[in-house]
Amino acid sequence: MARVVQFQHSFTQPLAAPLARGGSGSTRVTAVGAVLSVLSVVGSVAVAAGKYMESTFVAWAEARREREEDRKLWALALTDSRLMADLVALQQHADPFKH
Repeated sequence: MARVVQFQHSFTQPLAAPLARGGSGSTRVTAVGAVLSVLSVVGSVAVAAGKYMESTFVAWAEARREREEDRKLWALALTDSRLMADLVALQQHADPFKH
């Protein structure tokens, strides 16, 4: 069986106390919101910087790989005259005004 318990409590006193002290409860909420906003901005900047660094590293690694392939091809062309002739023809075809 359910029993009904009467409970009488006045909520006006606890709510009035923070307002009488200058509203410290709402100030705390505002300070927490400000801290979270700052952390959000800092986090966004950190993520953007990380993405920029990642794309920069990927571009650097790709350029390094291409330079290494070019170096190997040039070393091979120095030993094979047919390959050197092909490379010279390709270079002249790509840039016809360069002598």
